[in-house]
Amino acid sequence: MNDLFPHTSHAEDQPYARTILTLHVLRSGLAMGSFISLASASAITLIRPPRSLPTYFSRLLIHSRYGAIAGLSVSAVMVVGRMWGREKIEWQDRSWRLQESRSQSRADWWVLGGSVLGAMGAVAAARRGVIMVPARVGRGGLLWSAAGLGSVVGTLGHVATGGMRARLKVVVNEEKELI
Repeated sequence: MNDLFPHTSHAEDQPYARTILTLHVLRSGLAMGSFISLASASAITLIRPPRSLPTYFSRLLIHSRYGAIAGLSVSAVMVVGRMWGREKIEWQDRSWRLQESRSQSRADWWVLGGSVLGAMGAVAAARRGVIMVPARVGRGGLLWSAAGLGSVVGTLGHVATGGMRARLKVVVNEEKELI
């Protein structure tokens, strides 16, 4: 989020503290709700017949839509509940620490990128007839579903590249010590 909002050298000077913290929590809620829906769609497909790939995909779209909306809703309630009545400096401090964390900033961009690309890809695939959208999902639901699934892919991408980045640092440090 460092590119979207100014990052000050002191927490007391943080201008958009509430917006930064709220967007971060909503982003996290979207990803968490979608992760849970991924697990529930997989479990139901294993339990209930028919157990085919088209059925799984259909259930995944339905569950992801509900998971994404529920995750956003719950996270909105949670941020209000947690930060209700807090001083301005507390909002500023938390948002400043979020912006100070490079890993958290990367996570925000990975999840945002995954959500946008997921939604765009799903709309393009549905228009070309590559995927069949279940009637229960509909066009608006497809956007929620794909954005939720994209946030899961973005989160996994961030985790994978973070792990690789950590391994690369170890290798670079070992090479420097050998020289």
